[in-house]
Amino acid sequence: MIRLLRLVSWAVHWATRTPRRVIGVLVVPVLVAVALAAGPMRDRPETPAGPVAAPAQEAPAVGYVVAANGHDARPGRDKAFTDSYGRAKPYVTADLYRQIMAVDPRRGDYQWRQWLAGKATVEVTVLATGVPDGAPAPTATTAYTRVQFRQTVRPTAGAQAPTSTVDVLNMLVTRGSDGRWLVSRLLADV
Repeated sequence: MIRLLRLVSWAVHWATRTPRRVIGVLVVPVLVAVALAAGPMRDRPETPAGPVAAPAQEAPAVGYVVAANGHDARPGRDKAFTDSYGRAKPYVTADLYRQIMAVDPRRGDYQWRQWLAGKATVEVTVLATGVPDGAPAPTATTAYTRVQFRQTVRPTAGAQAPTSTVDVLNMLVTRGSDGRWLVSRLLADV
């Protein structure tokens, strides 16, 4: 009994020697109690992440991103930077396709010259899809979609190493009278 009393006395003396120890002695049990009361994370129900687009709504957005951002500057392949937009035509409305093709034809010239010199292929890997933050939930006729992708440039000539960039593209996908979902607007990423 005396040993127990000495041990408790020593512990109290040690714990109250400095203000930090006093705070530690008081706070640590409170934190342990809070952690035990909260329970393991696996027992908690998942909170919904927000609106989710259907696969049929995301498919044209993914198709557009892969087609429009993939290029092949090897001999006998793409003749210009804008060839990729021709491959993207099945994924967009006629109005959007006209808008895309009406933009300055010199668009991408600098990159295209670099890719031609390296006889590069530009591959696209989709990393994630979803509804952009703050966008309205998908409806039966419209859905806002966000596609995050990695674009990897692989030169086949010279000693250049492959380079990758990650980008995000937000789009409005609409359902046409024929029931097909197509990208109808490209949205600025704010």
